[in-house]
Amino acid sequence: NSGAVGGLFADDRVGMSNTMIANNSGGDCATALPIRGFTNLTGDLSCRFSLTPGNQRNANPLLGPLALNGSANGTRTHALLAGSPALERGSNNMCTSRDQRGVSRPSGAQCDIGAFERELLVVLGTATLTPSAASVTANQTTTLTLSWTVPPTMTWTDLRTVDLQLNAGEEQPLVVRFSQGVTATEELGDGGEPGAGQPLAPTDTLTLFDADGAIGTGVLGDLAVLEGEAAALDLAQSRLQADGPAGKNLTLTLALRLKQPLAGKAYAITLLASDDTGALQGPSEAGTLAVGPFTAFVPLVAQP
Repeated sequence: NSGAVGGLFADDRVGMSNTMIANNSGGDCATALPIRGFTNLTGDLSCRFSLTPGNQRNANPLLGPLALNGSANGTRTHALLAGSPALERGSNNMCTSRDQRGVSRPSGAQCDIGAFERELLVVLGTATLTPSAASVTANQTTTLTLSWTVPPTMTWTDLRTVDLQLNAGEEQPLVVRFSQGVTATEELGDGGEPGAGQPLAPTDTLTLFDADGAIGTGVLGDLAVLEGEAAALDLAQSRLQADGPAGKNLTLTLALRLKQPLAGKAYAITLLASDDTGALQGPSEAGTLAVGPFTAFVPLVAQP
């Protein structure tokens, strides 16, 4: 926020707890009265917190860029980076049961301060993106193939989502989210349980997000296109293949067309995965994608 007062303006008493006010270029607070509350964090000295336990002033919160961060509801947040003074410094008596993304809190012994609860990071799998370094022209369809191997101790159903994120500095203009459902390789047994029998109708889905939120969601293989101003995702040309016992090796193919608003930049591709318990792996770097300007061909017509 770059206003004259970027974070909080108050001419009366204010009470808050487990709240972060930081990184406002116009200053964090403008109030003549003390702010009551516990376990708050501010990025400068302008907020007059009362002398109560756990309040931190003039602290660098160590925040990541505004991003989805695995949000199930499409809300973007600033992740708490490793070493942030907000980690494990909140009050369990004051924090909400879920953070702004819908993630359960606390994930550790204590809640984190602010809108983001940093989950315990685990290993959900290893990934390879092909091509790992690509260059395309705007409005040209490109195929990205993500190969995912689940550790031997886990089953495929433990994995909930995989986000493929395009990042340019502090911007995250595009995210493609794969959500695990029923794959076409699973079958229904005679007793209604998965097993040998008739193949189940696939319900694995893809969701396309741009900077404004979710563009749409569709089932892999459907004759449909998820399309916004920045990109289009062809569901019919996107597919999932699972191989090996319990789907240990998976290949996700995405048919993506990036449009003119994304042209002229090189993007870092990162992956963020979550399992059914809400644990996260990532974001981790997977490759790069450069989008060149759209090439227009104008026919020359000879004048009579």
